[in-house]
Amino acid sequence: MFGSLSFAAILLVILKAVLFFAIAFVGMKLILAAVKKILAKTKMDDIVVNFIATLTQAVLWVVVIMIVLSAIGVDTSSVLTVLATCGVAIALALKDSLGNIAGGILVITSKNFGKGDFIEVAGKAGVVQDVGLLYTTILTPDNQVVTIPNGALTTNSVSNYNRAGSRRVDMDFGIAYKSDIAKAKEVIAAMAAEDPRVFKDPAPFVAVDKYQDNAVVFAFRVYCASADYWDVKFALQDKVKDTLAANGIAVPSRHLDVTVEK
Repeated sequence: MFGSLSFAAILLVILKAVLFFAIAFVGMKLILAAVKKILAKTKMDDIVVNFIATLTQAVLWVVVIMIVLSAIGVDTSSVLTVLATCGVAIALALKDSLGNIAGGILVITSKNFGKGDFIEVAGKAGVVQDVGLLYTTILTPDNQVVTIPNGALTTNSVSNYNRAGSRRVDMDFGIAYKSDIAKAKEVIAAMAAEDPRVFKDPAPFVAVDKYQDNAVVFAFRVYCASADYWDVKFALQDKVKDTLAANGIAVPSRHLDVTVEK
């Protein structure tokens, strides 16, 4: 490209390229700032805003490069042809990554979950921190940061524990066969109703679930706000045994009956 040009001409081309790059770069920043400002005024989720901003920035970079190449006399049509050819090869080599990008777009547009939601997918559960072009980041209850390919979010079932606004706490407990079943149901239901975080509607549910060798097993179910799930679960688990003991209801312990034949 520079073979027949003098040093001065080459320097002029370089300066021209730098000038156009600076102008295009500033223009890109202004457009990007305007886009972010417009998005900030919408009611879109933060994840959607960040995703659109990132995608816009990527497109603007391509535009800036094409403007600079055109300004220094490069035939952009041939560049586009080369890019298209390379794009096919890159697409084949990066099909998984492109699948993740497509998955990210589907995740954003479907709005099945958003930042702050507690989700479970592919055996991993945690609070959504961010949805990027390739990966979604979640924070697990034990404080692990897990990145999940967006493609997996479109090919696996995703459980969103926040979408309904409430969750059911499931617990089981057993009492000895000699204990009063009706009284056990009554005192446990009353114990749950005393917790202000437990919903009155649906009301706490206590019922005999099964009979085991040494215990009558109850199914204990209550509803609470999604944000209170773990606190309610652990609080009620702590109170069950003490409540049963305070009301004279025996909990089972393993024992062995031996019959001696004479």
